[in-house]
Amino acid sequence: MSKACEICGKKVIFLNMVSHAKNASRRSALPNLRSVKGKKVCAKCLKAGKVK
Repeated sequence: MSKACEICGKKVIFLNMVSHAKNASRRSALPNLRSVKGKKVCAKCLKAGKVK
């Protein structure tokens, strides 16, 4: 299953973790998804009331 909101389309983003020595390594930031009525919905959509 995908890690994306079914309403707004928010998905995984990839960014750099940067150490004190400026070494960059990739990491992923996952959206805050909840399962509501069989749909994967992010917390922002839940708070905004976009899920009925």
